[in-house]
Amino acid sequence: MDTRVIDRFEIPIDDRPHLIDLIGSILHAACRRHGVVDVWAYARPERMEPMHRTFQVVGTGQSIPAGASHVATAITPYGTLVWHILESHCPHSMLVFDDPEERPETCPLCGARMTMSSSGRWIPV
Repeated sequence: MDTRVIDRFEIPIDDRPHLIDLIGSILHAACRRHGVVDVWAYARPERMEPMHRTFQVVGTGQSIPAGASHVATAITPYGTLVWHILESHCPHSMLVFDDPEERPETCPLCGARMTMSSSGRWIPV
């Protein structure tokens, strides 16, 4: 019998994309501490391959990065700030560079920190 579990993930409020191993939709988002938005979602079962998804937090009125879509909103205590969680749909895994020695620290399309996987694909870290 499969048992589902809900886990909590933290996304820093720092204007940068962050990798989360998330298998489905965000179920809830909240601001419980300064500098981070907490999100709750179903945990990945051990038998399932990791799903590398990239999320970023922006405030109301800030620009939405290209290729990103809104997935949740969290309001700070007393409603002083409203944070929006965006998921990047950047095709950074498909990036090809002319120079194999060229290893950017960030994706030139979405700004996610990148590394080369063992299979030779660019993945966010």
